[in-house]
Amino acid sequence: MAYPECMHDGHEPESGSGFAAVSSRGTPRQQRSRAKRDQILDTTAALLAELPYPEIGTKLIAERAGVSVGSLYRYFADKDEITRALVLHWLERMLAVLDGALVDPPAAPGELVDRVVDAFARFYRSEPGFHQIWFFSGPAGNLDRSVGDAHDTALATRLRAALADRYAVDVSPRQALVAVSVGDKLLSEAFRDDPDGDPEIVAELKLILRRYLLPPDRSTVDRPAGGTDQQ
Repeated sequence: MAYPECMHDGHEPESGSGFAAVSSRGTPRQQRSRAKRDQILDTTAALLAELPYPEIGTKLIAERAGVSVGSLYRYFADKDEITRALVLHWLERMLAVLDGALVDPPAAPGELVDRVVDAFARFYRSEPGFHQIWFFSGPAGNLDRSVGDAHDTALATRLRAALADRYAVDVSPRQALVAVSVGDKLLSEAFRDDPDGDPEIVAELKLILRRYLLPPDRSTVDRPAGGTDQQ
């Protein structure tokens, strides 16, 4: 998997730089160095899907990645920095997930809401390590809060614009942010004990967001069929 290029100084990206910059000790310039750095990140993501965060150390990451511990430290100061880099990458991916779900919108706004929920459920399903780090471990909390706030705002702004432009549904900025927060919380709950996501919770999330974001005459009161798209 290709990851964004990293920064020199170990600081989080400034608000104007988006989520493409990733903290690390060095900036790989050559293709082989970049591949090694990406392998470290891919390996850590795989380990997070297997083991609790406290059981993962730089020695294990290096061993699984097929690099020396010294090579690992060329790119990252410690495992927290590796996982912070992963979180920033995952946040960037989530924006792309939403953008993809908004392409060629369906006829009804309720169907768009369902599509967005299903898209994020697929993301959670494909990245179990994200769920552990974002909701249950420390490194994500070590990010500057403004990074998470900017990410939520970006998601909310995109969703709000799609509802307004395609369906003439007026959603306030606060409503859109609340919808993003509710989605985070309920998807976290859906995937807490079920790696495929609890379909009943996913279905409830669709229903909640339809009723919260859409006018009564344009929100389907029946429960969305099928719960979650498992594709």
